[in-house]
Amino acid sequence: MASAKLGLSHNDQVARAASILRQGKGARYDASNAPVADLLLARRGAAYFARQLNNLTNSEIYGASRVAGWTRAELISDISYSARDMATLIAQVRSGHANEEPNPKSDLKLAATLPAQALRYLFTHTDIHLNVEFRDLNNEAWELQLSQGSSPILPIRQIPSLRAKTLWLGAYNLGSGCQITHLPTEVLLGNPAAQYKKL
Repeated sequence: MASAKLGLSHNDQVARAASILRQGKGARYDASNAPVADLLLARRGAAYFARQLNNLTNSEIYGASRVAGWTRAELISDISYSARDMATLIAQVRSGHANEEPNPKSDLKLAATLPAQALRYLFTHTDIHLNVEFRDLNNEAWELQLSQGSSPILPIRQIPSLRAKTLWLGAYNLGSGCQITHLPTEVLLGNPAAQYKKL
């Protein structure tokens, strides 16, 4: 099975096969050579981040995060906009328009003033959009490189790992109950203090 070579545990392989069988032929799945272990880590990170976000009241969203100088609303906005930017880049590469100019950088200070429910929706919507782009990548597309203007080249298959780290570190830095011990070891490699890197 391809997933065994890509780092899934036996239990995850069994669960993945059962899910495919249960959903049937009409559902869309990741390509056979997709980095399934990294995608799983990112999807679990998204679910965990969503739970941490739901732990916060609407007023708490505007309180301080663990990222120096940032509110939780700014952190939520950064995580959401990074998903949107990743999805846009993947779509451009997939459609053959990889050298288009990047979207203007979003104003986090402005986004952080959105109503709390809008911020919650922004996270959910952008995460779903990115997952759709991941699932639309075929075997050939997973081997492509991202490059935009003067930005460095990045293999598309590295994006799920980057997204996973963003989500898990973001969950910790929301400061809504996540402890460092909750984070996967892969996320803490080279970053034992779980510092969130601003994008």
